[in-house]
Amino acid sequence: MYRFFEHNMSIYILITYFFISSLTAQVNFTHSPSDLRVYARNRATDSAIVPVEGSVNKSGTDYTSIMVKVYRGASLFSTASQELTFSGNNANFTLAPKIKAELVDYRIEIYGVNSTAETKIKTANRVVAGDAFIIQGQSNAQAMQYDGDANVNKNPYIRVLGCGDENGCNLNWHEAQGNSFRDQDGNTGQWGLRLARLLLDNKQIPIAIINGAHGGKPVEFFQRNDANPLDQNTNYGRLLKRVQAGELTGQIRAIVWHQGESNAYGQSSDFYVGKWKELYDDWMEDYPNVEMTYIFQIRNGCKVTEDNIASIKEAHRQLAEELDNVDIMSTSGEDHHTDNCHFTYESGYKLFGEHIYSLMDRDLYNAPYAANIEAPQIAWAEKTGNSEITLIMKNRHDRYTWETDAENDFQLAGTSVTVSSGKVENYKVILTLSGSISTANTITYLGHQQTAAPLVRNANDIGTVHFKNFPITMPFTRDSTYVQAILDSNGRTETVASISQTNGTGRIDMLNLKERSLSVLPPEVGLLDDLTALTLEGNDLSTLPLSITHLTPASLLNVNGNYFCGLPDSINNWLDTYSTDKDWQQTQLCYNPVKHNKEMYQSGIQVLSSRNHMTFILPNSGIYTSARLVNARGKLIHPFDNIKGTTTLEWNANGVVKGVYYLQLFGQEENTSVLFLLM
Repeated sequence: MYRFFEHNMSIYILITYFFISSLTAQVNFTHSPSDLRVYARNRATDSAIVPVEGSVNKSGTDYTSIMVKVYRGASLFSTASQELTFSGNNANFTLAPKIKAELVDYRIEIYGVNSTAETKIKTANRVVAGDAFIIQGQSNAQAMQYDGDANVNKNPYIRVLGCGDENGCNLNWHEAQGNSFRDQDGNTGQWGLRLARLLLDNKQIPIAIINGAHGGKPVEFFQRNDANPLDQNTNYGRLLKRVQAGELTGQIRAIVWHQGESNAYGQSSDFYVGKWKELYDDWMEDYPNVEMTYIFQIRNGCKVTEDNIASIKEAHRQLAEELDNVDIMSTSGEDHHTDNCHFTYESGYKLFGEHIYSLMDRDLYNAPYAANIEAPQIAWAEKTGNSEITLIMKNRHDRYTWETDAENDFQLAGTSVTVSSGKVENYKVILTLSGSISTANTITYLGHQQTAAPLVRNANDIGTVHFKNFPITMPFTRDSTYVQAILDSNGRTETVASISQTNGTGRIDMLNLKERSLSVLPPEVGLLDDLTALTLEGNDLSTLPLSITHLTPASLLNVNGNYFCGLPDSINNWLDTYSTDKDWQQTQLCYNPVKHNKEMYQSGIQVLSSRNHMTFILPNSGIYTSARLVNARGKLIHPFDNIKGTTTLEWNANGVVKGVYYLQLFGQEENTSVLFLLM
């Protein structure tokens, strides 16, 4: 009896399977969800659309509509349906249910519906919405386990599509793990998993990591076949296929790169820079909307000489310097594994993930400014004495530490003189030399082998970015360059000499920028550290860079007649300390509405404001034909077209940055430009 029942049940299951399969075969999906899938969220709505698209052939079904049910956890979240309109035997359908970006699994069920029944066609379990990232490079991007366990960071909401195996692997979604080789499903690499876990914990959204790294390969290996970008015989094509399969090509937020050891056998910086820029350009084409790319600068080791590897490290530094939206992270402060090439987890790969997270938090998630999260970088190398070189670091707000014996990591070109000692003073690294530097022309920071110290590091123990053959200049070169940056930022054509004076040491100590129509003061002004007099009177400045607080203009500081409103306390305190006019706030047009509306009254234009809504009342409806709102730098904010016959212009300024703006009015016989301040 039991065998009879078992036999007939098997027949029943087979009949049911073929019946459902035949129905499903009549529904063809072009887009549909799958298990564990991560959809890229729309950051404005913090949700994602789950496209359900395809066609139905009615020869094998009697469906009159397609329905999608979305379950959030165990509860029904939403339902959507579409009536089928057939042309011949076929009808297309397009549905777009939404899910929230949160640490909750969604279940998507798709049904074929007729007047009497709902037939389930497909189910996708544990579908989520979140952010997606790419990791690429060689073995330290692959970052398999050498010493220490990264899988303590595992979380069911960190997902990976497929694997990085060159022999191919499935295109299914998997829960992430971080310890294994590239051919294992769901591998992120150790620091990739740590990075993902920090993003998940702090942003409370699912994270997708797609790691395409391949150990032991030069930068040439990762290039695109331009004739066939999806060429599966290339690493580039295999990664692109995975990203396309996840429909994430336009949704990758950032790419993180760790590679270069395999190029450090005599290749030049120029060769590497050229090849990497080709790769970067291809990424920007195939992964549009990438917001940032991060480069790990490799460190000494991997059986490569210090001089050879210095060329690749210099290439990494140059790339971050030259390309917008490319930043660099040092690895010189982390501990190698005993193979002197890869890294332990706790004092290596774990720190990689944490350092990149801090940059992403700032760059992608608008975290407030934080010191000591960037890798320390050199801005200038200057001769500051007969036997002294001073390295000016970029980040003036960071705290730097000089480790004993770090002097052995530096090398001078054009002289037999060596660095005998060093120290740190604020944002300067001062090197004392063994003799005169009259013939020295460049300096190299080679770094060291075997150990993570000695080195120059910041307060978060991030080592300084290494450099090769960095030019040694005089301090005036820096001063004149930064003053030129102020002029260039504001489209000014004056010469540096016409607005500045130098002191006995050749440094610029007086800067007169009175009534130059300046609307922006770049942060470089804060590096003019010999200034004793700074005149900014009568400009269009509405804010000042934080770096300006490093200046001590002891003899003169004049900021009267600008538009400073709501400055940070640190800048207010600085102005209170150094301004020659202790009532400087009363001279700002921000605090003097009669003064800043003077030209408006003369032109007969009235400005009425209520919260973020502004109304401009014109004196004569027949004078003007069009108008534009522009900011202080001339960028168009809002156009008003075809305004002839209009006496009132309305503008919703919600979300617009506070500052100086101009209303430009154009007519056949008269043009007018009036200034106002949005507070």
